[in-house]
Amino acid sequence: MSESLVDGGIYIIRNLNSGLVLDVANGLNKDGANIQQWDQNGYNAQYFKVVALGDGYYNLYSVCTNNTKVIDLPYAQTANGTNIQLWSKNGHDAQAFLIKENELGGYTIFAKLNTSMCLGVANASSSIGANVALYTYSGNASQRWSFELVG
Repeated sequence: MSESLVDGGIYIIRNLNSGLVLDVANGLNKDGANIQQWDQNGYNAQYFKVVALGDGYYNLYSVCTNNTKVIDLPYAQTANGTNIQLWSKNGHDAQAFLIKENELGGYTIFAKLNTSMCLGVANASSSIGANVALYTYSGNASQRWSFELVG
């Protein structure tokens, strides 16, 4: 995808390794709801509003929460394998992500708190329900995502 992201656009975010999409587990509208990958099914749990913060950083709001919760790093952790969750928007850098076009294809979603760490699928899994977590950037396809504008 060579075009830039649309500020305020609603996207399906697809993993380039598995072909599955980012999904809020069980469509929960609560702090701590888990982020996983799932078959695309058209539910709001798979739509994310991308809001620019400047300098390439974004918040990723979950549409299933009426855009009140964003993808978040629990307790601002940046260790390898840190789980990704939803949390009420609070302006902390644990909720800001640098989204960069990747020379290998797609985009990489880096944590603002540590830009050597990015969102990836656990164990490069292609299974439905596999967890999404933070990992040291390697360029693996399980760390690359397409952003498909839907609204």
